[in-house]
Amino acid sequence: MTAATGQDPGRILVLINGASGAGKTTAAAWLQERLTDAIWIHPDGRWPTPSMTSGQILLEVLNALATIDGPWMALADCQIRGSEARDLLAGRTDLQIVNVVLTCEPVERARRLRHRDAHTHDLRTIEVWSEVLRRDAVRLGDPVVDTTAIGTAACGQQILAFLERQARLTPGLDYSMRTQT
Repeated sequence: MTAATGQDPGRILVLINGASGAGKTTAAAWLQERLTDAIWIHPDGRWPTPSMTSGQILLEVLNALATIDGPWMALADCQIRGSEARDLLAGRTDLQIVNVVLTCEPVERARRLRHRDAHTHDLRTIEVWSEVLRRDAVRLGDPVVDTTAIGTAACGQQILAFLERQARLTPGLDYSMRTQT
């Protein structure tokens, strides 16, 4: 409960968005290691098909949150528009949405995807989706982090800095007190 509003700020859902190969999973794992009161909702094995809608993905995230007692923050790496997430979760006073979009240069994305698995990826479609997510984030004023030339730690630190700025705008939230180095 915050002194300023008399309301519990609830949980924070950090959507770490980006197209395949942008570094979402790596960034989420780095953050989860450092945020002492956070859980990571990882899509591997959780999302049944790659063709799930944004609503279905968010329902999976919310179902995972409902089964876990207490964590203050959830990190979810996914591929949905921040605007859709906000629309779908409108009216949820128990949940604050923070959307961060990761992107990278096409050559780096292709390298990462080749390194990650032998599966052939439709790079043109992935790049179009990356641009859709980036434009949506820019329109909403959400941060976009280009992971092409920065390491995991620098990417994670940029996301933490954004979360701390958000906390200063929301009475009762203090991300800095919940991190470890």
